[in-house]
Amino acid sequence: MNEHSQQLSEHQLTFLNRLEKLHLKTGATWAAVAEMIGLSRTMLHHLRTGDNKPSQRTLARLEEVEIKAGIREAPLDDAGILRLLETTPLEGVRIQPADHDAGVVHVKVQFRRGSTLPGFHGSVAVKAPKAHVAAKLLSDLLRNQKIENFLRQCVPPDYASDEFLNRLEPTSFLQLVQAALEMSLGTNWRERVYKLGVGR
Repeated sequence: MNEHSQQLSEHQLTFLNRLEKLHLKTGATWAAVAEMIGLSRTMLHHLRTGDNKPSQRTLARLEEVEIKAGIREAPLDDAGILRLLETTPLEGVRIQPADHDAGVVHVKVQFRRGSTLPGFHGSVAVKAPKAHVAAKLLSDLLRNQKIENFLRQCVPPDYASDEFLNRLEPTSFLQLVQAALEMSLGTNWRERVYKLGVGR
């Protein structure tokens, strides 16, 4: 490994290793590899030398090409948790325009064991985060689909803990998530999210 390579971050080295694997597996020239992942030869050169870091779009495109080349397995459901949410009705929660105006809605939840935590009064306040926070949460959600991170930003700290969330009946958890998404992204959040390519 040369001195320049030693200065690259672990993230960049992982990306370079993935590029090399794709190059070897497909037998394609570097120019063809660049074309496969939607880059110019010059941009690929800058990425390979560590002068530039790969964007999220480049990483996503590389993953698509790796799946096609048989290097990486396609996820069982490329929409994951968001597809599940699309098919789970938001029963018992009707978010009204007044809730959006107030920035909070109360969601009744049930627990798997039927018991509640001391001081819990049957519902959780789900608040809309500030717009810039919601945008960051959406970006993170589309990238890693860790819905619990999104939810934790929308509920009070006592109810954002693993202790509380792990006691919830799964449908109640999903209803909290849906309420968090709707309060954060608006009433037609599904349409907006799927326009970004999640449901394809």
